[in-house]
Amino acid sequence: DGVVDQISIEDAHRHNPDRLFPLFERSTLIVGFVRIASSRLEGVDEIRRRMEKVLTLLPPERVMAAPDCGLGFLGRDLAMAKLTNLTAAAASV
Repeated sequence: DGVVDQISIEDAHRHNPDRLFPLFERSTLIVGFVRIASSRLEGVDEIRRRMEKVLTLLPPERVMAAPDCGLGFLGRDLAMAKLTNLTAAAASV
């Protein structure tokens, strides 16, 4: 039927407009909640706030948390810290 089951969108480096999210009414969105091109470590509360906002636009069963893209350009320690905070934020929502 031409439906895409999952769509990955970057959202951390620049938040997408709210009106974008409901357009994917039949797909699961894999949403980037941490930046991959920044050495700044996002805090759990910062990530959680964005997750909570996205969850006002889509039901939780249609949202998957992820980094914006791969973490290959970051050092191992920073990449692991970003993933740890992403996981903690997701667990708290």
